[in-house]
Amino acid sequence: VVPAAGGAERARCPRDGNDLIIPAGPGLPVAAGAAWNHDMLVRDLRHWLLADGFITSEARYGSAWLSHAPIPDVLKIRKSYTRVDVQMFEVKVSRSDFQAEIRSGKWNDYIARSTRLSFATPTDGVVNDEIEIPRPCGWITRGRTGWRVRRAPEIRTIEPSYEEVLALRARVAPEGV
Repeated sequence: VVPAAGGAERARCPRDGNDLIIPAGPGLPVAAGAAWNHDMLVRDLRHWLLADGFITSEARYGSAWLSHAPIPDVLKIRKSYTRVDVQMFEVKVSRSDFQAEIRSGKWNDYIARSTRLSFATPTDGVVNDEIEIPRPCGWITRGRTGWRVRRAPEIRTIEPSYEEVLALRARVAPEGV
């Protein structure tokens, strides 16, 4: 671990050798006054989720030509021989972005194609209360010490279409975090 800009620390991930930024203040990736940006939160979430499954970000889930296919910020496919387990995560770093997502109902497209959907946010400033997260969605937050599940998503059963399976298969090539 070595010092980085803004009082944060930089460390090497033991799994893949990529640089990790260790936050300097509660819920912040750098010194007080700075905030998470979307790309930093996506990257950090992907590192946290790597334990058991295939992870990708901003991957179209389905055909771009044959149907309206959602593009989640992070998509996780858990290894399973008995059931489909497609988890989607929508990363929100500002309250206005979160509220726009809820008002537009875009999250319903993700629900229809996933076994579980969670919103991922910094600890403070985006979601005021768990009640703002629509059911059946979950909510996870990133604070100074890491990710915390604030509300688990409801688990649903889905049957992916042929085009969705092909799209996911095309994304299985190894990808860096």
